[in-house]
This record gives sequence, C-alpha cells and structure tokens, in this order.
Amino acid sequence: MLDTHFLVGTSFSSYDTGSYARVFVNQERLRAIKVFYRGKNRAHLVEVFESEFNAYELVQSAPDLVGMTPRFYGCPSISGVVDRNGSDVSQLYELDLAIELDFVPERFDKITEYGERGVEACRAFEKQGIHYTRDASAAVRIDGSLRLIDFATHWVEPFHDD
Repeated sequence: MLDTHFLVGTSFSSYDTGSYARVFVNQERLRAIKVFYRGKNRAHLVEVFESEFNAYELVQSAPDLVGMTPRFYGCPSISGVVDRNGSDVSQLYELDLAIELDFVPERFDKITEYGERGVEACRAFEKQGIHYTRDASAAVRIDGSLRLIDFATHWVEPFHDD
C-alpha cells in the first residue's frame, strides 16, 4: 500500500508511484505534480528529469501534439513533503525535480495496447524530437483520440547500484 504523502502548503496528496517519481494530485484543481525520488546518483535522475521536461517543452511548440498530452505548467516550487502524521519526509525526494501537469482522471494503459493508433501517435512525437515513447501510457478521450503521458526526448539507461 502506498504511504500517503502531502506537498507542504498545498492540497496535493500522493496518488501513484513509478520507478523514478511519485505523482501527487490536487483533485479540486485537477492538477498533478510528478516529483522525482532521491537516489544515489543525482546526475542520472537529473538526466531522466530533463529528458521528460524537455519533451513537454517540445510538445508546447507543436500544435498537433498539445491536445495529445495533459496541459504542462512547468516546474513547480515545492517547499517540502510530509507524511500523514505531519513528519517531514522531504529527504525521500528531489524537490527541484518536479513537473506540473493537468490531472487526467482516466485509465491509462501502455501505448503498445493501442496498436496502429499508438504507433501513429509515437510517430507524431518522433517528428517533434521526442524519441522515447516506448514506456508512454495513453488514455482514450471521449472523442476517441489518445492522450499520452510518460514520454521523453531520449531513453536514459537505468542506473544500477551494483
């Protein structure tokens, strides 16, 4: 079970977790903030973050892609993270490695589940310099179009702590 964490001074609470980050959501504002976990190799985390952040920046300059992703708000300022008891757990996170997006309350599946539609979406991203969509997830919108998350400008090899 996911321990509940909160972003200090906000109404954002933990919603989901991934390999590199935890997603915090403000249900009232329909916003999500993805905050990267602290790790042993900060340079690696920065590279992963920058690859994702830069991909969202590229989307903003591509009118045909803007509608295929949640709205991007940049890098928010996070002052800290606490658990449900109010204890500071900020040391678990890289507070400066965060991305704020619209929260999309839809079911997301890996892009590979969408067959040719997924392939076409990935090609559109590739044309804009977003070369890593293999781990992307997509949701089907009411109009039948896809909305993608978890893409990056390039693949970053996972860091192994051997």
